[in-house]
Amino acid sequence: MSDESIRLSKRLTELGPYSRREADELIEQGRVRVDGQVVDTLGSRVLPGQRVEVLAAAATVSASRVTLLFNKPAGLAEGEDGVAGWLKPAQRQAHGASDILFLKRHLRHLQLATPMAAEASGLVVLTQERRLVSKLQQSRDFEHEWLLWTDKPVDAAQLARLNGVRSLDGVALRPFKLTQQAERQLRLVLRETLPSGLAALCAVAGIRLVRSQRIRVGQIAVTGLAPGQWRYLGLGERF
Repeated sequence: MSDESIRLSKRLTELGPYSRREADELIEQGRVRVDGQVVDTLGSRVLPGQRVEVLAAAATVSASRVTLLFNKPAGLAEGEDGVAGWLKPAQRQAHGASDILFLKRHLRHLQLATPMAAEASGLVVLTQERRLVSKLQQSRDFEHEWLLWTDKPVDAAQLARLNGVRSLDGVALRPFKLTQQAERQLRLVLRETLPSGLAALCAVAGIRLVRSQRIRVGQIAVTGLAPGQWRYLGLGERF
């Protein structure tokens, strides 16, 4: 941008009765538009001829803390940016909770509330709410539903043996239910995350797990989210 540009926060102090701190807060809240586009990055600069407007608080919805639902592709692991690196603004689902304005601060301090192995795929919950992390990982109230694919057909004896497992690697398991969907596909419903124990669980009955996909957490399903796509948890949605 040319030397004629000035900081957006300075322009706001010129346009209205805002202090520099108040101007920065308006920018971070996503309430400032430049030529019709929301600008929420501190330090942004504008030219003299650009149109700057401040939206009323009721004109935008941006929760202070957010929870995001993401359909993780198989093989995706955390990088240098943590789980926030998984989320691309262009991959946001076009419908559903669309009244929430995306802000860059929504990607800060995200925690993975529903861990899964890198090779697994499906629904993960990313949140800025610490209480929700504890709730989803420790409570017995939330089911996790998985589809499991095996290398060979699973017989009735193997299925019965798996359903009889009560501990894994010396750690007690909460009650779960395994049912057969097809010769090489199982449906698992349990009340814990068990992020890296799915393969070990199958191995108890001599079964090799080749693919796993979480399709539901509590009342929230992955339905409608393509691999790599994400959306906000709606204001009225509950796990």
